[in-house]
Amino acid sequence: MSAGTSPSGSVAEIVEDLGGTDTVTVDLPGVVVEAVDAACCAALGCRVSEPLSRVTIDGFGTRVLCPDHVEHLIEREVEA
Repeated sequence: MSAGTSPSGSVAEIVEDLGGTDTVTVDLPGVVVEAVDAACCAALGCRVSEPLSRVTIDGFGTRVLCPDHVEHLIEREVEA
């Protein structure tokens, strides 16, 4: 499993880094983003099936999401 780091921690950079690694270590406390093999994005109505990532946020939980929804979740739950 390869790993990458998103040094500045901006959500756009985190999402961009997802393409080249299995796990992205983000510069946001309590957030881990990992590439996963799953059926589809868990966001309501989304049918994207790849690439998908498992996002774990301390105090929130874990979701499997497409890059667009990873961005929205992190913005909503971490940067708010």
